[in-house]
Amino acid sequence: LDCNENNFGSVLPGTDTLHRYPKPLQKDLKKKIAELRGMRAEQIFIGVGADESIDTVIRAFCTPGKDAIIITPPTFSFYRQRADISDVRTIDVPLRPDFQLDMKNLVEEASRPDVKVIFLCSPGNPTAVSLKYDDIVSLLESSYKGVVFLDELYVDFCGRESLASLVNKYP
Repeated sequence: LDCNENNFGSVLPGTDTLHRYPKPLQKDLKKKIAELRGMRAEQIFIGVGADESIDTVIRAFCTPGKDAIIITPPTFSFYRQRADISDVRTIDVPLRPDFQLDMKNLVEEASRPDVKVIFLCSPGNPTAVSLKYDDIVSLLESSYKGVVFLDELYVDFCGRESLASLVNKYP
């Protein structure tokens, strides 16, 4: 019981393995997600919710007290919160009134050498608006050399396909 496992098994019929912790490398899950999203399993990171993934990206790519991220308000507040906790500056490039990217200002701010990550949320939280595919591709094809983090947490509820497979063309 030191691992907080239920040795008696699941109470749900047909789910005999739910009483154990998942495999740490999640190979089977990554394979299934890769098939669903048109990617390779090794391109997938699985975290404990979106919050951990956001935190991991900031910690992996940004140097505290030196680097910056870009967010596009109104957007998910956790991007700024995690940057603040990690002593990483946040640059706001507000969405236009139609809740689409302000590409001119975004590309201009992204040209700063201290910008290491751009967080985009599509569909937006709290706007529920999906960002334009052409704008995302335009950013990926711009001179920006950092990480573009496309948060598609709610993509399966918005009536459009995930853009995750863009990682194949824009690693």
